[in-house]
Amino acid sequence: MEEKVRKTGIEIVGDVSWGTHFCQFYQTREDLIDILVPYFRAGLKDNEFCMWVTSEPLNVEDAKKALSQKVKGLDGYIKKGQIEILDYSRWYKKSGHFDSDNVLQAWVEKERKAIKKGFEGLRLTGNTFWLEDKDWKNFTDYEAVINSVIGKYKMLAICTYCLNKCTASEIIDVVSNHQFALIKREAKWEIIESTQYKKTVEAMQESEEKYRAIFEQAADSIVLIDAENGELVEFNERAYENLGYTREEFQGLKIPDFDVTESSEQVAKHIVKIVGKRADAFETKHRTKSGEIRDILVNSRAISIGGRDFVQSIWEDITERKRAEKALKLHDVRLQALLDLNKMIEASEQEILDFVREEAVRITKSKFAFIGFMNEDESVQTTYAWSKEVMRQCAIVETPRQFSVAEAGLWGEAVRQRRPIIINDYAAPHPQKKGCPKGHVPMKRFLCVPVFDGERIVMVAAVANKEKDYEQSDVRAITSMINDTWRLIRRKRAEEQVENMAKFPSENPNPVLRIAKDGTVLYANFAGSELLKNWSCEVGARVPEHWYLYILRILKSGLGEELETVCCKDRTFSLIIAPVVDGGYVNMYGIDVTKRKQAEEDLRKYRQHLEELVQARTEDLTEANKQLLQEIKRGKQLERTLLDVSEREQRRIGRELHDSIGQQFTGIAFMTKVLEQKLATKLPEEAANAAEIAKLINRAMEQTRGLAKGLEPVNLDAGSLTSTLQEFAVTTERLFGIHCIFKSYMPLPVDDAAVAMHLYRITQEAVTNAIKHGGAKNIHIELVHDGDKSVLRVKSDGIDFPGMQVKSKGMGLQIMNHRAEIIGGSLDIRKGDTGGTIACCTFPSRHPPSNSEKDYGSKKNTR
Repeated sequence: MEEKVRKTGIEIVGDVSWGTHFCQFYQTREDLIDILVPYFRAGLKDNEFCMWVTSEPLNVEDAKKALSQKVKGLDGYIKKGQIEILDYSRWYKKSGHFDSDNVLQAWVEKERKAIKKGFEGLRLTGNTFWLEDKDWKNFTDYEAVINSVIGKYKMLAICTYCLNKCTASEIIDVVSNHQFALIKREAKWEIIESTQYKKTVEAMQESEEKYRAIFEQAADSIVLIDAENGELVEFNERAYENLGYTREEFQGLKIPDFDVTESSEQVAKHIVKIVGKRADAFETKHRTKSGEIRDILVNSRAISIGGRDFVQSIWEDITERKRAEKALKLHDVRLQALLDLNKMIEASEQEILDFVREEAVRITKSKFAFIGFMNEDESVQTTYAWSKEVMRQCAIVETPRQFSVAEAGLWGEAVRQRRPIIINDYAAPHPQKKGCPKGHVPMKRFLCVPVFDGERIVMVAAVANKEKDYEQSDVRAITSMINDTWRLIRRKRAEEQVENMAKFPSENPNPVLRIAKDGTVLYANFAGSELLKNWSCEVGARVPEHWYLYILRILKSGLGEELETVCCKDRTFSLIIAPVVDGGYVNMYGIDVTKRKQAEEDLRKYRQHLEELVQARTEDLTEANKQLLQEIKRGKQLERTLLDVSEREQRRIGRELHDSIGQQFTGIAFMTKVLEQKLATKLPEEAANAAEIAKLINRAMEQTRGLAKGLEPVNLDAGSLTSTLQEFAVTTERLFGIHCIFKSYMPLPVDDAAVAMHLYRITQEAVTNAIKHGGAKNIHIELVHDGDKSVLRVKSDGIDFPGMQVKSKGMGLQIMNHRAEIIGGSLDIRKGDTGGTIACCTFPSRHPPSNSEKDYGSKKNTR
């Protein structure tokens, strides 16, 4: 439960948490007043309900008199019921004898009523002077029970014992049953801790830590609810994080504030039901802080803590599982619709379209649908199937069946853009919206899918007014169904065409042929005879060898085929070859596809033209890219110049600090020393102040010199990077009062002074960020060699990355990256394995280290 610190008013004790149970050994009534008066004064001030159960040598009137001297308006507190002062006989022996269970339950009831009245909790004391030997065992057992359960309540308790009445063994009993004891020695109050209680507390803390780890790391939300008032007493991080709240925000909520299925009254009844049944499992819905509704599986059980009922609930977020189940169910529905569609081989075209139209509504949970066919040049759409609901609600006097794509509104976008179109806010402005005619069904959401046969759009299917937004799964479902629909209709149309052509071959303007299994042409209409001339053949003669083998294979398979494009003069045909196995021949039916082939050729030329345009545009972009690279190069040069200027300015400031301000500090320190000597004999106190000023000046002078060294590392050259970094670590530790060490595991000469300076500045920036933004207390700087590369690494504790990065939004990180790029390296900043931040610069090794390895600066810095 929540733990809140309370002021005891007793100086030696200080602040404690709710549930603290300690005792006082006294010898005089003044001892009692000395501890209990400030104890209750603090409780009254902090809005706590106070109970003072008195006994000799301090009775009720004595207690009131002593307390009134320290608490102004005590009668007012008594009148409003914030404090009760009563004799032990009215509390411990109400029934004529001491009953430990009744007394303990009475304390719990007092605490409950106090909180209900708006008080923070219960502060109490009881004097044991009235105890007789026969009551001692019963009372110590009662104290032990209090000690074990008081931590579950908002109570503070002091039990007072007369030292003169207690034997040594009784004193041990008292101390062991309390968290600590107050005793007066040589006029001073001291605290005696209970060894047994301390061990118990340590065991409980270990158990609490284990429970807390399990509680906080649980995958699901866990909450503890007060069964009496429905308040959230305790909860883990998942509980408020899953709903998007902070701990403080969530603490002030009750179940009805985020549960969308039950009102306050229903929640209260449900809690009573859980307490009665001792357990319950059910599904509900929770609303997050952002308004999202989540599906929740709740497993609750009733528990009792200190005589009070609570409900412990585990909330499992099953939103994704429910969505997956819903999607799987919808997938099954859609799959079954496809299976049913493909069984409609014997159905008419209109029956197929009617079926698909209504299934499209069902599998997308829409209200309306229509299916239309496109003409040859995709300029006109003819609607063949309106959904029944549209026809019932549509109030247009003359419902059109044909629509021009050029004049069409949003549905025409599917043809114009040649892709599925989703409009989930039909009321929103749109450049292609044409508006609906008077009497048209109101539109809210819209989905339109085109159907392709090769490169040409042959059909469009649309659904509208789904309750929720259309998604890509709806597009896939409609696309699959309408594509299967077209294949089925195309097959039926081809079969009908073949059947019709077979009935009137002489009147057919397209080729019709019959060829025997030995390759002999048995029949040809006029157009067929023209085709035979291309084959150098005629009726009664044998077709060319490759045609003979082709026909023989079809008769053996018994399956019809379609042969793509056979040219005859200026016309192009697609031949449908239907085997008649029992008759030993095949029938060939030609379909004129000249216009289609011409359109495909035009499309090919147009695509070629587009490719030429793309190539020209690519060349333009290539040239623009070259210019951009030149601009980037100039930018890099400018960045390098800015770094050089910054470096020179830092060195100038460093020299100013060392030569000017440092010299002034030296002069001031000398003059202060002289002043100290002059004052030493006449004004020793002022001389001491002058000496202290001299110390402060010397310390400031040291810090100034340290800063100057950081700004201008005068000893840094191509071969002294390791020693300079070692000195930098020592200076950092001295200036900032943190633990900073430098390590280099082998000699690592850097043969370029500029590289050494960049590495030094990267280290300086990383350390500054770690101290300033990360709050680091320990920093390790390492310079190591790894093959053909070297690594500069700065490890720090404090705030983890990227938290430190978020706080540090200046140019520092960019400059560090740029410095790493200048020396041909790379910079990586990441969270450490055990927390904190690691800044790592990897750069090429100019000279590999020798085989003789030794440790530089591996020991703690010394002064």
